[in-house]
Amino acid sequence: EQKLGHGQPGANNGGLGGTIKETIGRDAKKLTYFNYENELLDEMWTEMEELEAEARLEHDRTVLLTRFLDTRKGLISSLPSIRPIRGGFISSPFGRRRDPFTGAMKMHTGLDIAHSSHVPVYSTADGVVTQVKRSSSYGKIVGIYHGYGVYTLYAHLHRQDVKVGDQISCGDQIGLLGSTGRSTHRHLHYEVRIEGRPVNPYYFLPSASSTKQ
Repeated sequence: EQKLGHGQPGANNGGLGGTIKETIGRDAKKLTYFNYENELLDEMWTEMEELEAEARLEHDRTVLLTRFLDTRKGLISSLPSIRPIRGGFISSPFGRRRDPFTGAMKMHTGLDIAHSSHVPVYSTADGVVTQVKRSSSYGKIVGIYHGYGVYTLYAHLHRQDVKVGDQISCGDQIGLLGSTGRSTHRHLHYEVRIEGRPVNPYYFLPSASSTKQ
């Protein structure tokens, strides 16, 4: 067996590719480049995952915002926003008052709006008619549910122009003002209830200049 010495072909030689040092150097460079590529790929995947997470979060935010705006829009349309009749004057406000028939102090749960004629009565918000009847105290009445717990009542009507189940838009005529039932004069008894509790309708009346009619 012949040993290779200095100066002989193949001594300190990595074969046809060059010396052992050169081979190790090239391998080290390849390894370094390979590691660099892996780091780049890891960074790319991390960035992609972060972008996907941000996209999901943005989508969730958009969905929530859309739902919120839809709910807000529905809530706004369910709130009374116009006067139930054109003209007239408030003959009896909301709150405690002396009953005109008995003289006893009693809670008046609505607003009485008087007028000299059988003028049209309008729905003050979008909704569905849930009540059309006549009672001994309120006379001919129409009740409308507007959603979100909001309900309006129109009493002492001369005529009812709607039926239960009718879909109503804000400003639609629902009857004529009158003096049916327990009434001392021609007027509309107008109530607003939220979750079944009467609230002062006066706060939902716009100024005459902004009345939608």
